Amino acid sequence: LLFVPIPRSISTITTVVNCEKSLFSTPKLIKSAAISEMSIFIQKWGKPTKFNMNKEETKLLKEIKSIHDIVIIQADKGGKIVIMNKNDYFNQIEEKLNDLNVYEQVKNDPTTIIKTEINKKVTKMLEQNKITDHNKYDLTSIDDLPKIRGQLKLHKIDTPMRIVTCSRDTITSPISQFIFRIIKELRTTLSGVVYEHLASLDIQDLYTNIPVNKAIDIILKRIGESNKLDNLPFTKIDIKELLILALKNNYFQFNEAYVGQTKLDIDNRMKQHSKAINDNENNSNSEMVKHFQEKKFQCLFDTTYQLVRNFLLRAELIKITSIERA
Repeated sequence: LLFVPIPRSISTITTVVNCEKSLFSTPKLIKSAAISEMSIFIQKWGKPTKFNMNKEETKLLKEIKSIHDIVIIQADKGGKIVIMNKNDYFNQIEEKLNDLNVYEQVKNDPTTIIKTEINKKVTKMLEQNKITDHNKYDLTSIDDLPKIRGQLKLHKIDTPMRIVTCSRDTITSPISQFIFRIIKELRTTLSGVVYEHLASLDIQDLYTNIPVNKAIDIILKRIGESNKLDNLPFTKIDIKELLILALKNNYFQFNEAYVGQTKLDIDNRMKQHSKAINDNENNSNSEMVKHFQEKKFQCLFDTTYQLVRNFLLRAELIKITSIERA
């Protein structure tokens, strides 16, 4: 996994497409220069005369590829390589996905529904001359759902599986990039963080729900208070609908199954963490309990001390201590 064999051939179409995608938001002059350099490289490229693997290594690689009942994955930390039985790999991931408090099983492929919603919004903005034909093509050019993989936590007891998902180059990533370029100027409206506080609890997976509606309301409120977006053709309704498309269609695919995040709000998720702590308070191996008992809180989100305290109280985490000022 830390070694790349020299390619014996290249795909011209794939190389050009990936190059143009990566340069989408760059200035036209830089984009033209980069594409020109890429074209020259492709024209001059020739099959290498030397290979960076000897005959024994090449033979071993073919033998490994012929073993169909194993998977080779990266460990969660430490850069180690793990070889697992394929059935064990699938079973461990599916065991986590079957937790209905965190994930929901989707009966049918949601791609068509998501694609229809995106097309409807993008076509409307094109008809209103808010975007170009090129924008429409880019925003509707990908049909793939995110896929997930598993990484073993070798540094943990019983080596649990961590689920990893990536939304890059998937169905909602063009919308996400587009709306990010619009709202990123709002960052300049934020005041300093000298008097703000940050807090979090240790969690099992970094895939918990955020209060999406509240987050969107905050963004729209910031837009209303700022003149950063006055020269853009988009209304607050446009921005809200784009944010909803990007943030609420969080489905992914694994082993021919379609899964989405549970719709539980953040208060109920925090109560689940509280229950996990209480249920395992006598379990000396529980790191969540250890962190709670040792008052190990870390900083993850901006808020005020009183809001943090009230939030944790509502979530029934009654020991409100060690929340330090940033």
